[in-house]
Amino acid sequence: MDLALSFFERQDRRDHDYVAAFNLIQNGILLANSIDDFLNIHEADQGAVNVGKAAIVRSIIAAERDSHLWVDPSNMYNKMDLERIVGSWLVKFMQVLGPGRKAAEVDNVLDDVSFIGFNYDRCIEQFLTHALSHLYGVPRAKATEIVNRANIIHPYGWVGPFERVPFGGQEHGRFDYLTLGQGVKTYTEQIEEESVITKMQTAIRDSRCIVFLGFAYHKQNMALLKPPKSQKTRQV
Repeated sequence: MDLALSFFERQDRRDHDYVAAFNLIQNGILLANSIDDFLNIHEADQGAVNVGKAAIVRSIIAAERDSHLWVDPSNMYNKMDLERIVGSWLVKFMQVLGPGRKAAEVDNVLDDVSFIGFNYDRCIEQFLTHALSHLYGVPRAKATEIVNRANIIHPYGWVGPFERVPFGGQEHGRFDYLTLGQGVKTYTEQIEEESVITKMQTAIRDSRCIVFLGFAYHKQNMALLKPPKSQKTRQV
């Protein structure tokens, strides 16, 4: 209902177009490999694209809330339950990152690492914020500042900063999913922001170690990661 109201309570209402878009997606989505593929098929139907992207954001926020990384914000003393994610790559990453970095150096702890995430969620940002606070004993606000400065790249956009949309959403009130959906691209859409492309290529070019996790090797994604100039071969 909250997703539908993002479309049908607007001053610029196009009810007929959006009803048709909702029906189109509901009837056909199970016949596509993914919502990205479905929207690629219907790229000429702006109503379907708008509804589909809004639904992606709505689904991501719901998945964040159901994840082990969600922390109930109703009490500022609530903490992330690390026992539930101890076997994840996130914890292993922090175990590798931590040694050799003293508490006094926490401001620079993420200076030598970059993340390129082709998904729209904020799991990395959520985890790092709480993990830095726990490991280095700094206030969560301080950890947030450090994470905000980190080189975390979302080529296809994301749900948005926590200040705008809390991780997992909020218990009361609604989000404007139509507007939030404009902040994401499907993997079949062309990435045109030169600054984003440059940041990705620079991160790859300057890396000494590259780790791929849950990566589908889509041709467009691989092209985005490719440095603009040939480089000397080296082991990574």
